[in-house]
Amino acid sequence: MKNKLLQENSTLTPPSNKPLLAGQTVSFETYGCSANHADTRLMEHYAETSGLHLVTAEKDSDVVVLNTCTVKGPTQTAIEKRIRELESIGKTVVVAGCLSQADPQNELFKNKSLIGPDTLDSLPEAISGSLQGSPIQITKRKKSPLPLVVRDEPPSSPFILSISQGCLSSCSFCMTKLARGNLRSHSIRHLRDTAQEAIARGHREIYLTSQDTSAYGIDIGVTLADLLSALIEIKGRFKIRIGMANPQHFHKFEDSLWKLLESEKLYRFLHIPLQSGSNTVLDHMRREHTAEDYLSLVTKGRSFFPDLTIATDIICGYPTETEEDHQATQSALLHSMPDVVNISRFWPRPKTRAAALTPLSGSLVKARSSETTKLFRRISRSRNRFWLDTQGQILVTEIQHDTARGGRRLIGRNSSYKQVIVVPSREQTFPAIGESISCTINDYGTFDLRSF
Repeated sequence: MKNKLLQENSTLTPPSNKPLLAGQTVSFETYGCSANHADTRLMEHYAETSGLHLVTAEKDSDVVVLNTCTVKGPTQTAIEKRIRELESIGKTVVVAGCLSQADPQNELFKNKSLIGPDTLDSLPEAISGSLQGSPIQITKRKKSPLPLVVRDEPPSSPFILSISQGCLSSCSFCMTKLARGNLRSHSIRHLRDTAQEAIARGHREIYLTSQDTSAYGIDIGVTLADLLSALIEIKGRFKIRIGMANPQHFHKFEDSLWKLLESEKLYRFLHIPLQSGSNTVLDHMRREHTAEDYLSLVTKGRSFFPDLTIATDIICGYPTETEEDHQATQSALLHSMPDVVNISRFWPRPKTRAAALTPLSGSLVKARSSETTKLFRRISRSRNRFWLDTQGQILVTEIQHDTARGGRRLIGRNSSYKQVIVVPSREQTFPAIGESISCTINDYGTFDLRSF
């Protein structure tokens, strides 16, 4: 079955470079979030339709496309190191994604073709220019997001559905806004058609992703709940995971969301970033919510669904953070008991407001990060203990070799997106990836549940 590009409004096709590109090979390396991985899938489509041959290893490729990320300084350092490595072995490099859009003047980007998140359809032109020794930079912002594509991929992998581009916020620490711009949402019809095509091809998990899923549709007069209502009407056996959703927009659809989470087609999972438990720091961060907003959402969600998995994000050591602010974050975590905490040490990003602030000492930030990590591990084990001796269905997502016991083991997700490790008995029929099985949880760790 061929890849299918699902158009929304206008027909977006890359310029024809087939005579030049035919027979050339290209590989992709992706950094960052699930939205970036979806963008790489779209670039692969444009590459193939222009006559390029996809390869997985850079040693086999004529051109390497780096799909970059702006979120953290260490990631940018790794990208820059990778560019130098590729240059040292004579590879042609095209830089795509957020970093090329937000920091096009980067010294390492000289004499390289650049394309931003809005101009991925210009990839063939960028590669053509680089191969001819005339690299081009195409980073113009577009009014509408690029169309979505359903490629031939193993159905065992989740299908990443980018529901929008950009956001409505201007957080002081965030460089991604410079790359992704303001909110531009796909229509519900376009997203439903794309999801339906992916499900028809065998995908059993649909991951909704964007810079802020709770802001989805504000620009086109709909809400995330409206989208979810349409998606769960699709026939088939599949699960939907909702991506990161900032607290400030939940009031637009919150009541509907709690009802929708009763559907077996939705994982009972919400990723609601807190960033800090101190309202003073949240104000300095230019966040548009309070700690109480976050806590209220978690409390209400867990009142409806005690098994609701909550993921959150914390930035340790923001430049204005005092010890009192740090302890407020610890308190907020204890009160909300999130199952997953993505902990980041503050890292100043170029062109952001926070970059102008005097940073805290590295040792202090490290200590606060360590304290937060230890607290999270205790909370995580406590939350996982909740599942002990429970029985339910899991969706098998991976099959691994079990070196400790011999044989194989299953990795799956339960109804609340908890990772479950299952070692079937020898008498059991071994299920395939994408199938659902029943199991009883009889052990747990910090990061998973277990059924042995």
